[in-house]
Amino acid sequence: MALPARARRAAALGTAAFLALGLLGGCTPAGGPGSTSRTEHSPSDAADAIADLPGISSAEVSTSTEGTANQVLLQARVAADAGYAADPADLLDYVVRQVWSTTGRRPTSAVRVDLTIEGQDLDLEALAGAIGLPGTVDTRNRYDASVHLRVEDLVEAYGRWPGDVPSPPPSLTDTVS
Repeated sequence: MALPARARRAAALGTAAFLALGLLGGCTPAGGPGSTSRTEHSPSDAADAIADLPGISSAEVSTSTEGTANQVLLQARVAADAGYAADPADLLDYVVRQVWSTTGRRPTSAVRVDLTIEGQDLDLEALAGAIGLPGTVDTRNRYDASVHLRVEDLVEAYGRWPGDVPSPPPSLTDTVS
């Protein structure tokens, strides 16, 4: 049974009014009503900031799903040259802060950081502990140079996602490798 033209027009006007109220009500993609928008900080922006540090040979930051589509994982892969002079814990902290500040898909499961320094065996669990984060490493996979950090722990340490975009600390910029 088709609706009369007057009823169709009323339904269309009602739908348009509903959508207009939503837009005028302050809904923003950055976080909902009342939130302040912030500059986008993409994974490639974060990777570029990390790669600009002295002694870093490569940096990648990305988002993926883990298991199901609603399990979002943020990840970083960072490699430093042999003879890297800065404190690896400071580097890990900066990398995690960069990853945590990326906008786009909100992480729901974990942040994973692959961190290698050529010629060094890093204890990533100890490094995570040194920056106040409980991290886990998959000890069954000797080829996995990553530490897994729970989203809940990152919220506690760095605040709500996305965090503020960090500036590199002098300990990472004033070293010569």
